[in-house]
Amino acid sequence: MTWAPLASRLSTAVSPDRARTFKAFEQYVLHEKPPEDVAKALGMSVDGVHQAKHRVTKALREALAVIGELRPRRAFLTHLDHELRHAALAARLPAGVEVAEDGLELRIPR
Repeated sequence: MTWAPLASRLSTAVSPDRARTFKAFEQYVLHEKPPEDVAKALGMSVDGVHQAKHRVTKALREALAVIGELRPRRAFLTHLDHELRHAALAARLPAGVEVAEDGLELRIPR
């Protein structure tokens, strides 16, 4: 697998309600809020919160597996929801893997 199909894998894996899925994942997994509280706050079922966790976690595992196979010095996760607090996720990523932010510019040496 090359990076091109991987670039949109995270966003397509969490559809159809992408923003709410990422928000549920963030609140439940990264901020360790009870699923009942997350469900109530986001207007979804507790099962929906668990599905959100599963979808995003699966997509992250797949992305990290590809990164592990390619073994780059640095890798950036792209196509995440703009409301996801990147710092909370970045703190849990392996060394050398970062969350790309809007406006990121990479300089690739020749």
